[in-house]
Amino acid sequence: LYEAEKIKIFVIEGDRAKERLIKIGQKYELQSRLENQELKVKEYTEVIEGLKEEEMVVTVGQQNLFEGAKVNVAR
Repeated sequence: LYEAEKIKIFVIEGDRAKERLIKIGQKYELQSRLENQELKVKEYTEVIEGLKEEEMVVTVGQQNLFEGAKVNVAR
């Protein structure tokens, strides 16, 4: 989530959302072809500060989150 000059994400700690400020590096696009020859493009962003290895990042619904919100992780 971009807020002025800051970029924040939410990570999961237990059953709660925790806000983190991060710094990003490079952005990448990877293209591949599916069996039906459809082109699939995935976008990736390098996080260079503020995130630890193996932390679970919220990727859907983060616009409605706030610090300490109770979350249910769907797997």
